Amino acid sequence: MEGVEPLVAHAVPWLLVVARIAGLFVFAPMVSSVTVPLRARALLAAAMGLAAAPMVVGSGWVDVRPDFVSLPWLVLSETLIGVSMGVIAIVPLLALDLAGVLMGHQMGLNLARVYNPEADAEVDAIGQMLFFVGFATFVAVGGLESLFLSLLATFERVPLGGFGADMLPIETLTGVLGAGLEFSVRVAAPVWGVVGAVLVVMGLLGKFVPQINTMTVGFMLKILIGIGVLALSMHVIGEASVDSMRGMTRDVEVWSGSLGDERGGAPWPKN
Repeated sequence: MEGVEPLVAHAVPWLLVVARIAGLFVFAPMVSSVTVPLRARALLAAAMGLAAAPMVVGSGWVDVRPDFVSLPWLVLSETLIGVSMGVIAIVPLLALDLAGVLMGHQMGLNLARVYNPEADAEVDAIGQMLFFVGFATFVAVGGLESLFLSLLATFERVPLGGFGADMLPIETLTGVLGAGLEFSVRVAAPVWGVVGAVLVVMGLLGKFVPQINTMTVGFMLKILIGIGVLALSMHVIGEASVDSMRGMTRDVEVWSGSLGDERGGAPWPKN
């Protein structure tokens, strides 16, 4: 047992460091993609934990002597830190996906569903396109680097084993989810409005000129006009995506920096 104790003394802190880092691989964009093999993600988390463990242990950690009962709870609490950051980071991408679903439904493209490997689910074609627009924006603004730097900064604020349920970013998550829903509606609003006006016009034509097959003409017209409006709106959508991604990274940094103090954080900007 004497020969095992030094190994346990180093293995437990390393395990908790890896658990905190691995939590980011659950929901964070890019690193949580199903296209990245699970073994590769686990190896990357273990390697990053091995690199960060000496620094973290050297700076001090909560002096606990975990046993088989308390160790799983410590691992879970550490994992929640990374998971919380990943959830905040993925919301803007899911908001763009939702906007595409709303537009596709209004245009009559909800039946044209394709497989999205990032979400590991079937999505609308427009939703997938906007999702990858957001994904590219996330990479371009340095979102992934910001997430990992913010995660490493939490070791200075919260020592290993010191994270509690009262430190979860409930208010920040609530604000981010609300801002994400509003962002989805704003992105889909131009197509909604124009296609809705087309439906009203086609309904009036069907009423006053019954010879026109409004079902056939209206279906094609909705798609053509909707895609045209979406194309014209892409520049504005791109700018809004950049603002949302930067606001998201700021939220993560604010929350990671507020750990150990009063928790808080504002949702990402609405402009």
